[in-house]
Amino acid sequence: MKISSTMSKQTNGVSSFAAYPATRVIGFYKFLARHSGRRRIDFMIQQFSKTLVYCAMIFISLNFYFPMTDACSSRTTPKPRPPSPTNRPNITFHTYKCPPAYAAWYCLNDATCFTVKIGDSLLYNCE
Repeated sequence: MKISSTMSKQTNGVSSFAAYPATRVIGFYKFLARHSGRRRIDFMIQQFSKTLVYCAMIFISLNFYFPMTDACSSRTTPKPRPPSPTNRPNITFHTYKCPPAYAAWYCLNDATCFTVKIGDSLLYNCE
């Protein structure tokens, strides 16, 4: 009697105790096949495209309801500017020869030394 009761619990020679973990392992592999590889990447691309469409729709609707302004100023016409000043008069100063010691020490590369008298002060220059 015992032999027939244990045989009735077996399926194709495998006991139900050993068949349970095998079905769990097969289910796990089916899960991996469903959620990995190309199908998972396609799903991620599909989710990304949906998110991108939603963001674009929100951006367009916000631009429609709150139009962007051209500048931060509320002034519609430009501020009037004063007319440009007239050209400055051409003022020339009389030039004089500078001392030979200054020309020898400060004016290099055959530069010409000259002196300009403005008020009481003398300005030495090389050109």
